[in-house]
Amino acid sequence: GMLRSLVGDEPDEAFRDSAPTEDDVQRALHHGKEALAVMRQISESGSETAARCLSNYSMVCILSGDFEEASVALHKAREIREDNGTLENPSGGKLLYNFGSMHLKRLRTGMSPDPAGDWESAWEHLTKALRIFHRNAVDRSRTTSVSEAKREWLGAHRPQ
Repeated sequence: GMLRSLVGDEPDEAFRDSAPTEDDVQRALHHGKEALAVMRQISESGSETAARCLSNYSMVCILSGDFEEASVALHKAREIREDNGTLENPSGGKLLYNFGSMHLKRLRTGMSPDPAGDWESAWEHLTKALRIFHRNAVDRSRTTSVSEAKREWLGAHRPQ
C-alpha cells in the first residue's frame, strides 16, 4: 500500500494524468526495498504477498528508469505466481501488465537495446493481461483502459 500511495499504480508517465515527484519515487524505492527485505526475513519470499510486493516494486523501478531491477523483480514475481498457480487471476494480470509496461516504456523512451524484442514482449504481455482482466470481469477498470491505450500506441509504433 505504501508504494502505491506514493506513486499510484501506473508505471509509465506517458499514460498518467500527472507524474509522481522524484522524491516520491525515491521514497517508494526505499520502502519497496525494505518490504522485500522483511519478506525474506520472515521466509515469505514465495508467498502471494511477496509476488504482489515484487510487482509493486517493479512499477516503481520502471518509473525510475531502472529497467534491469524491474525485470529482476517481475521475473521473480512471475515465478512465484506460476508456482502458486495464480498467474491467471487479476493480480497476475496486473503483473503481466507491469511486464508489458516495462517493455513499452523502454521502447517509448529510446532506452531499448532490442526495439523489436521489446515491442513483441510489450504486445504479448499486455494482450495476456487484457485477456485475464476481461475473463475476470475487471474490464471496466482504469488498468484495462490504459492497457488498451498502450496496445494502440504499440500498433502505431511497430519497429521495422
